[in-house]
Amino acid sequence: MINAVIALVVIGLVITSLLYHDMYQQEQEKTLKSEREVVRLQKVVEANERNTPQELNETANKFIETMFAPDQNNPNTTKKALLSLTTGEAQRRLTETDKDVLTEDTNDLEGFKSKAVINESVYNWIGSRDGKVIVNFEHWLTKGGSTDKTVNEATIKIHYVDGKWKVSEYKINPLL
Repeated sequence: MINAVIALVVIGLVITSLLYHDMYQQEQEKTLKSEREVVRLQKVVEANERNTPQELNETANKFIETMFAPDQNNPNTTKKALLSLTTGEAQRRLTETDKDVLTEDTNDLEGFKSKAVINESVYNWIGSRDGKVIVNFEHWLTKGGSTDKTVNEATIKIHYVDGKWKVSEYKINPLL
């Protein structure tokens, strides 16, 4: 009889231990899930705090100035700078083809001077991690004493990635 009681106590302890272990595992999983959610929300809050007209306008303006004022002495510098400012679709466009980068054929750039003059940047809030900037700018292109100017409008979508604002999409239209 004592052996039966001891056996029941041992079985009860084993079952209780297994139940507590299972509950402990479930709590561990909940804790990890909660910690990941806290980290995600911290990133959203950080992005939201930095989603200001000044920061997004600076990012958009720097992108336009870099794209339309290539370093003629080192075209790869321009492309690297553009890629560091982009993510997503914008980066895909720049890496898939060089047609968007004004450094495609360095022989064609010899003797050219190109610059962008930002006239106006208008910021639009899309979400805590996204914004859109409309940039009105002049593109000045000079060769052999002759200067051409075009006025353009760029629609630039910007996304918060790894603590930085980066251009995720862009569209540039000449204004007539």
